[in-house]
Amino acid sequence: MGRYERREGELPPGQRMQRGWPVTHYGPVPRFKADRWEFRVFGATADGGKTCWNHEQFSALPYDSVVADFHCVTRFSTLDNGWEGIATREVLRQVAHTTDAKQSAQITTTTVTMGRTLTMSGTYVWGAHAGFDLNMPTAQTGMSALTKASTIDTRFVNGAYYYGVQPQPEGPLKGKHWLRVDASAVLGGDSSQAVQQGMQQNPTAGLSGLATSPDTKKLGAETVDGKATRHYRGSADMSALTKGDGTSSAEQKRLSQAFGSGDATIDVWVDAQNLPVRMVEVIGNSKVTMDFKSFGGARTIVVPPAADTADVTKQVARNKAASTT
Repeated sequence: MGRYERREGELPPGQRMQRGWPVTHYGPVPRFKADRWEFRVFGATADGGKTCWNHEQFSALPYDSVVADFHCVTRFSTLDNGWEGIATREVLRQVAHTTDAKQSAQITTTTVTMGRTLTMSGTYVWGAHAGFDLNMPTAQTGMSALTKASTIDTRFVNGAYYYGVQPQPEGPLKGKHWLRVDASAVLGGDSSQAVQQGMQQNPTAGLSGLATSPDTKKLGAETVDGKATRHYRGSADMSALTKGDGTSSAEQKRLSQAFGSGDATIDVWVDAQNLPVRMVEVIGNSKVTMDFKSFGGARTIVVPPAADTADVTKQVARNKAASTT
């Protein structure tokens, strides 16, 4: 039980100290029978099966302990109480694991950084066949000279970006419908391999980094995109978000340069199947919002035909080098 002596300013207005813990309930108290108690997890699990724990097994799971005050709406307070249970950050770990089993999702994502906004929607795939096939507004890509279409089909597969364009009358894009750029030309170094490795992780993998955050909390029930969700928020250092998720040191450095260093704040809204409905990440000077429209099994991002693709990797690399000298 907690402390009974109070210090100046510890109690909210209208509260009084309580010695002992008053028993308050409505109606009869159900009898607890340990031999009949069961905790079940089922639905969108990694293998599609159901896992059950009896009371002895569940009690053996790792618990968290904290010391905190309790202020009841009936106006009594107890201080420095010991609390024990499964932490919210454990739920976030479960979200990442559940999402991993889904292999792909239909998403809409909006990135705001340095005064620029980029909106994309389409298919995101993780695991062995990692990649994406997204549509982006042409005006936001800076490629209006290459197509009159309002959107550009953008793919990432095998460490390279592909952009659907209109055939040009001359030059490397003459008669070609696709433009290819290796990720290394855009991001530098060994980023092609780093990005591909990073995409093998499901988009909620970074949630496990919140396990080190003491302020991860549940904010309550909210409706997002027409779905009932639970809202969680936490923060972690950028290095903690990528530590242990397969992100190379070079990619971690690139992320720090692109988004800034320091703490990242992540909000996630989770549905009844422990699947994310929305994630919002604020990292340095950037904000990324990802809405998950649906989840759906193994998919493969198709590589455009080589004969219909112009590889401009060297030209992009030369232009980038010239701009930095």
